[in-house]
Amino acid sequence: MRPAPEPLRTGTADDHLGGGGQRGPGCRLQRLEVYNWGTFDGAVWTFDVDGANALLTGDIGSGKSTLVDAVTTLLLPAHRVSYNKAAGADTRERDLRSYVLGHYKSEHNEETGGSRPVGLRGPENYSVLLAVFAPGAGVTTDSDGDASNPVTIAQVFRAREDGGQPERFFVTGDVDLAIAKHFFLEPGDGFRELKRRLRDAGAETFDGFPEYGRSFRRRLGIESEQVLELFHQTVSMKAVDNLNAFVRSHMLEPLDMSTRIGHLIDHFDDLTRAHDAVIRARHQLELLDPLVKALNDYDELAGHIDDLDQQRRAVPYFFGERTHTLLTSQIEAIEVRLTELDAGIGEADTAIEGLREREQQLSIDIASNGGDRLAVIEAELATLPDRRDERDRALERFNKLLTRVGLDGPGPVSDARRFAEATSHIGRRRDELDAELAGLDNEVIELRSERKQLENAAEAVNAELRSLASRQSNLPTRSLAVRDELCADLSLDVEQLPFVGELLQVRADAAAWEGAAERVLRGFATSLLVPNDQYAAVASWINGRHVGVRFVYFRVPDRLGRTRDLDRVGVQRMLADLIEIKPESAFEPWLRNELARRADHVCVDSTQEFARYDRAITKEGQVKSRDRHEKDDRFRIDDRRQYVLGWTNAAKVDALIAHATDLNERMADVDRLLSTPNDRRIKIQSLLNDLAVLTERERWEELDWATLDGQIRGLEQERERIRSSSDALASLTRERDEAVQQRKDREEHRRGLEAERGAERLRRQQAAGRLATVQGLLADDLALEAVRPVFDAVERSVPSEVRDYLWDLDRIDAAETTTREAIVSDREHLTARQNQASQRASGRCAGSRTSMRRTSTNSTTPWHPLPSTAYCAPASPPTTSPGSRRSSNARCARTRSTRSPAFPPSSRARPTPSANVSSASTPRSRRSTTTPADTSASSRRRRPTPRSANSRTISERAPRTSPQAPATTSTPSSGSSR
Repeated sequence: MRPAPEPLRTGTADDHLGGGGQRGPGCRLQRLEVYNWGTFDGAVWTFDVDGANALLTGDIGSGKSTLVDAVTTLLLPAHRVSYNKAAGADTRERDLRSYVLGHYKSEHNEETGGSRPVGLRGPENYSVLLAVFAPGAGVTTDSDGDASNPVTIAQVFRAREDGGQPERFFVTGDVDLAIAKHFFLEPGDGFRELKRRLRDAGAETFDGFPEYGRSFRRRLGIESEQVLELFHQTVSMKAVDNLNAFVRSHMLEPLDMSTRIGHLIDHFDDLTRAHDAVIRARHQLELLDPLVKALNDYDELAGHIDDLDQQRRAVPYFFGERTHTLLTSQIEAIEVRLTELDAGIGEADTAIEGLREREQQLSIDIASNGGDRLAVIEAELATLPDRRDERDRALERFNKLLTRVGLDGPGPVSDARRFAEATSHIGRRRDELDAELAGLDNEVIELRSERKQLENAAEAVNAELRSLASRQSNLPTRSLAVRDELCADLSLDVEQLPFVGELLQVRADAAAWEGAAERVLRGFATSLLVPNDQYAAVASWINGRHVGVRFVYFRVPDRLGRTRDLDRVGVQRMLADLIEIKPESAFEPWLRNELARRADHVCVDSTQEFARYDRAITKEGQVKSRDRHEKDDRFRIDDRRQYVLGWTNAAKVDALIAHATDLNERMADVDRLLSTPNDRRIKIQSLLNDLAVLTERERWEELDWATLDGQIRGLEQERERIRSSSDALASLTRERDEAVQQRKDREEHRRGLEAERGAERLRRQQAAGRLATVQGLLADDLALEAVRPVFDAVERSVPSEVRDYLWDLDRIDAAETTTREAIVSDREHLTARQNQASQRASGRCAGSRTSMRRTSTNSTTPWHPLPSTAYCAPASPPTTSPGSRRSSNARCARTRSTRSPAFPPSSRARPTPSANVSSASTPRSRRSTTTPADTSASSRRRRPTPRSANSRTISERAPRTSPQAPATTSTPSSGSSR
């Protein structure tokens, strides 16, 4: 993933050179908009200049060159644009396709050894560049143009599936266009629809750059293409090696100054050599010190990473030993507790047995002192209250059910007479409810049948609407399907075999007669027209198939034998006068001849006129052919769903939509009606269930609780008399009650001990299983002894918030997870710092070579290369052993001791891509095309989902997805500016 950069910002109006609100000379850029261009992804990004001079600043990789390349692409043809030239990059580093697809990094393939670019977008996306200019003072557009009007130029791109250069078209116009308003495609639209909308907005579109270039140069008052070439060179001025040569070649007239310059060069040659030699030697000595420091930092960090790797390997064994100790102690404590519980259960069993013997002896003593009758009373009193309460609850429920089913009568049932009256009405009430339920079932069947019919009708309407959406004809779908199959088999175009209805329609000024015309011409309109040269093939095809419908077709001759004219009667309009034929139809003569024969009915407004003519028709659809009269009212005459004439079906679609709406409303009404019987059915079924429960009570004795209540009161009084008559019996009874209570207490205590013993046994089983797992881990003695020396370091790495968990068996696993995560986090942090040290070292090597090469180009002092060890820098953060660190330090020492006056122009000093050399390490170094995806923490984050394509100003919001360094606003003296 790429870190989101800080936003690009422009200065305020006071910062603009030439601001103040006055129109400056020439054509002034007002606004630049980009959509899906480079890493500016998923939204419209706006750069407002407002016709003034502006300063665009930012860090390397923030997107300055991307915006400059957008302007260059708008003004120059593709073969003359050198992308990313303003950033000093190689000409092949970027191209138009990489900007359209949004390439932001390269992925390395371990199997093939190659790499491929990764983009933010695919061929399904499109990109737009747009710039709005305002002519300045003294600029006119053309003879009819208005110098105050804005001028918009734009280009639209889309990548190709085959990997070629993107498809694009060009836009110019004397209107103020915007991407968010004019350039967004609706689902299913293509470039053709977008071009049409742009032309409707007043713009011109072009498929080639030459016409587009002439158009915008004329609008912006640019007289020569050389001006744009100079503009391109000026934009790329950062990459110009010799500014004097640039000005001489592109801005000045040719002038021979070679002789004069030669004298000047000869005069300063000796001084330059001496000065260069001193500066170069001093610079080489200064460059080596930071390189050695960077290498030392790299080696030190590698040692720390080694330590963390060892700790990470030791974490399972460290926590395994601690868990083993805690589990062993826990199992020993459980065994001790189980022994104590077994002893306690044995003591409880002995005490319970003694208490049972005492109960038996006391019961014998009570019986010998008159307690037999008392025992019988106690036995009866133990069951009678429950039976009384059960009958009481049953009677209460019986009365509630009677009230619910409507049989409560004058009051609740309280005696045998009222019980008999209530039960006599239960059967009659059940018959009434059964009859009502049967009626509801019949009503539901009828409603469901009606809804099924409505569903079928709605499905037919939907199928017809789907068919009409793909065509303009009003003809039945089945007839069109037959024709499509015929044309597909015979390799014919459907336009070669039209239906009559596709070529005829009622004139707009005769809409009142449209239904009548449909009645007369419906059969003719559903007939297929077959040209003479296709007749044999069509006839053979139809004859050899079962088409499944009534299919009529006419053979249309190449030329008509005789033209038939309408046999008019007076000045009355005839039906043929109301029919128009589709313009430019090849079948027009034949159709006009047929209409004269088939539509020669006089259009009348009354039955009196209808009776006067041999062939006539009324608006209501009554047709007369001499003595034959016909009026087909199977459908309403104004039902457009049945119409078949016309070469557009908009009216039929509207009629079908209205009919579908009506069907939906009727189905909703049926659903509401269905819910009512269903609710009533549920209620009736509930009442029948209540009646079934009522019928279960056949005898009043099952509900008579009052009789049992009287028996209980009598037994209680007799028990009190027996107890009060004997003091010895009362004393024995109290002793027996105490013995029973003691036994119950002992039994409850024993059950508690058994439950605790079961829980302890389960804990012992779980601990034993966990101990076996830990012992399996610690069984590898070699691995355990190998990591034991770092156990102290692991314990120090345990975070303070979980350190107490080391003595808690339930939470020690959480401590292990947290410790492992902390070690991994520390390692990632050190790895990032090691990468930075590697980049600094590589950058120092590359910067030294570049600096020496640049210094030597203006010097005549010969090169004296350093040994190859001077250019070595770690390319990646591998695990470094102590021996390798010592060799690296020794190599650095040799480098310091062999300080040569210059670096050789050797490719060995160039850093490898995996070194991730930062472009900020040298003043004018080019940015690396390789993205550090393996070592950057941001590469593991998920790329943000593109937001909605709302127009946003670059000064407000920065690009969200950029693999380059963030851009910031700065004064002209800070950062890399343009």
